[in-house]
Amino acid sequence: MQYGKKRLANKPAHQDVLAVFQFVWKDLNVPQAEIARETGLDQGSVSKILRGSFRNLEGRAYRLWKYAKSRADSAGYKAGKSSGGKTDPRLVEKINRVWDRTDEGAEALLKLLDAADMIQKRRISTAVRRKDSSTRVVTRPRRAAGD
Repeated sequence: MQYGKKRLANKPAHQDVLAVFQFVWKDLNVPQAEIARETGLDQGSVSKILRGSFRNLEGRAYRLWKYAKSRADSAGYKAGKSSGGKTDPRLVEKINRVWDRTDEGAEALLKLLDAADMIQKRRISTAVRRKDSSTRVVTRPRRAAGD
């Protein structure tokens, strides 16, 4: 083993590493430039590694994997399970980032989400009322023949 290189006890399979990379890059919409900045790698290397151009999970690939694994874990990523389009992983990541794992913190977040839900419902009902008032047709009574 070369000095400075990490060796993983349970080395993940190449396809599992790529799945984590794809989750962070595509599902979380993390730009390559941000990944490069956070890992200290140049953007070209990040691009190649994200596309699977690495032999071993060492050096730059390992550094990128550590970063991607951390982001994926905080977003609730589970290996082998796709979100199925039902949840937005960015939302899960944000919630996990701000929630302090206490009951009080959960209650506070739920109150914030309830407030956001009320605001959205008000906006929708206001928009519907505006649409209804703008599409009303005013009709005049018809005159009788000979008036």
